[in-house]
Order: sequence, then C-alpha cells, then structure tokens
Amino acid sequence: AKHDSNIKTDDGEKVVVRTQHKIQNSQNQKRTKLLLKKIVVLASMMAVINSTVSKVIMQKCSSLFTNDAVIQSILSMPWNIVYVAGSVLLHPFLMAFEGSILASRDLGYLVSSYGLTMGALLLLLRFKTAAFSEVWRSLLLFQVIRTVLFGWRVWTKTMRVGEEK
Repeated sequence: AKHDSNIKTDDGEKVVVRTQHKIQNSQNQKRTKLLLKKIVVLASMMAVINSTVSKVIMQKCSSLFTNDAVIQSILSMPWNIVYVAGSVLLHPFLMAFEGSILASRDLGYLVSSYGLTMGALLLLLRFKTAAFSEVWRSLLLFQVIRTVLFGWRVWTKTMRVGEEK
C-alpha cells in the first residue's frame, strides 16, 4: 500500500511540475510577444523618420552626394525616390528581425536567407537592371524579400515560445 501512495505522490508531483512549467511558459510567451511588439513600434517610428528624411534629401539635397548633374537627376526621379524611401522604410524592421534571429542563434537560417537574397539580388541586377536608375528598384525588391524571410522566421519562432516540446 505504501508503494501505491508513492506512485500517486509522484504522479501528483508530476502534475504540479507540469502545471508550473505551463504557467511559466505562458508568462515567457507573453513577455516575448510584448517585447517584440515594443521593438516593432520603435522600428516603425524609425522607419517613418528615416524614409521621410531620405525622401527630402533626394528631392532637395542630392548635391550632398554628388556634383554630377546626371546622377542628381537620377536621384530626384519620382520612382527612384519611392524605391529608396521604400528600402529605407524596411531597414529598421530588418535590423530588428535580424537581431532577433541572431539572439536566438538561428545562424543556419540567417546564412541560408542571406544566400538566397544575395542570389536574388545578383540575378535582378544582372538580368532585370538595364540602367543605373533601376538599381534602386532591385534594392527595394532585395529588402522586401529579406523582410518577408526574416519577419516570417521571427513571427513563427515568437509564436512557439512557451509551447511544450
């Protein structure tokens, strides 16, 4: 009979320990999601500021970069301004997502993502960029691909925080 009560006690302790782990994992998941939300809000603020400043610089102050009139005219073209502002808009999110991937030591994913995105950028530059002014479009597509890959990884990893394995 004593042996049976030990089994019940062990089973009861296991239930208590599992319950404590679930509570702790739930709290970790909430903290992780809250932290990610704060980081995304900060990245959003920086994105808006940076893209606005880059737009103004390209429209009004392109002479800060070069004295060449041809390059200045390329920099001030409306579509190029959109491409550059879009690229700069995504950059803070990329840095936040990449930092999260590095913090989780998911280096295999990071390296393969960079291999894929660099390959895509080189292909875009080689086969879809006929003029210098089109480089900005390729850069924006490069940033979009990275944002999707990194953002997806961070989102899926964050949603799994606290789940039992």
